[in-house]
Amino acid sequence: MTDQPTSAVEATMHAVYAALAQQLPARLERRPVFGHWEDEELGFPPLYEQLTVTVELGGWSAHCNSSRDGAAIDGLFSTYHDARDPAGPHALVFAVDERAALREHGWHGVAPCRASWAAGDPAPIVAAFRVLASLSPRVLLPEDLPPGSPWPWPRFIDCVLLAEVIGSEGSGAGRILVTRTDDELHRVVVAEGSPEDAMWREWSAKPPVLRRLSQWRR
Repeated sequence: MTDQPTSAVEATMHAVYAALAQQLPARLERRPVFGHWEDEELGFPPLYEQLTVTVELGGWSAHCNSSRDGAAIDGLFSTYHDARDPAGPHALVFAVDERAALREHGWHGVAPCRASWAAGDPAPIVAAFRVLASLSPRVLLPEDLPPGSPWPWPRFIDCVLLAEVIGSEGSGAGRILVTRTDDELHRVVVAEGSPEDAMWREWSAKPPVLRRLSQWRR
C-alpha cells in the first residue's frame, strides 16, 4: 500500500493552506511520487503520496510538502535558475536583513532554500511563508555580469560574487578563495586565469546595481 501522510500532517497542511490562501495565491495538491519517471507508465505503484501547498509570491514561488515518512513537513524554494528555466538564467538575491529574516523563520541553504517543521502546529509554517511574501529580492541576470561571462553555478554566486572575499589559499588551478557571508566562512576553488576568476575580479572592482525582481517581472 502506498504510504500516506499522517492525520496530523493532513490537518496541518490544510490549516496552512487555509491561512495562506486568505492573503496569497495558493493551491493545495495531492501528488503520487514515483521512484522513477517511467514507473507510472509501466504500472508500478507510487512510493508515497505527497501533499503540497504552493504559494505564488509575485514572480517566484515557494512550496511545503509532506515528507515521505508522512510525519513531517518540508519547505522549499529556489533562488537559482539556469537556461532551462522558461524565463532564462536568473538568481534571486536577498539583502542582509532579508537573509536574517529567512534564518529566523527556519529557512536555510541556497539553490534551493529549505526548511522543515513537525506536524501539529501550522503557525510557524504560515509565518515562514508570510515572511517570504514580505521580502523584495533583487535579481541577478546574465547582463549584470561582465561581458562574455558564463552563467555561474549557485555556490559561486552566493559564496563569491555576493560574499566578502577575505583571503586566498594556494595558486594556479587549485587556488581557493576564502569568503564570508553573514559571519559564515566559505572556501571556494576559483582557478587563477579562469573565466570565473575574471568575472569575480571585474565584479569586485565594479559591482552592478541589481534591479528588483518585481521590476524585471513586469
